[in-house]
Amino acid sequence: MANILDAFKEKQTEKKVYDGKKIKVGIIGCGWIAEAHLKSYLKCDDVEVVAFADIVPGKAEAFAKQNGVEGNYYLSDKELIDNEKKLLQIKQEELDKMQLQERAKLEELSGLSADEARARLVESMKDEARTNAASYINEIMDEAKLNANQQAKKIV
Repeated sequence: MANILDAFKEKQTEKKVYDGKKIKVGIIGCGWIAEAHLKSYLKCDDVEVVAFADIVPGKAEAFAKQNGVEGNYYLSDKELIDNEKKLLQIKQEELDKMQLQERAKLEELSGLSADEARARLVESMKDEARTNAASYINEIMDEAKLNANQQAKKIV
């Protein structure tokens, strides 16, 4: 039992590597315990509190502002989840549109479609592999010739 507890404590004190990605969190219920949760979230580099919900009108917004945090405010957990999902979908659509625009710009600059560029890259990689293979074969052949000459000299 002590080993499990020690392993757990060790894992808890391990320094985590922050990769820049943030988990978006919504706090549902802005009563007394919510402040403890919010303070804990604010200490985490990889967490961003983006929404608050409370059934008492104005309580979620007042709680967030009192704690110096901005976000979206809702009157129910369902409203929070539904609206944040919609925002996420909108952001994903915007990101997809931006990626398509970037791809179009790259295709215009290069004069190639993405498929043509991919095909050229594959051909280039094949050519490089052929060159490397031929070079490797030549090295083996040179070594074999050298060994054959040495063996022939021993015989003569």
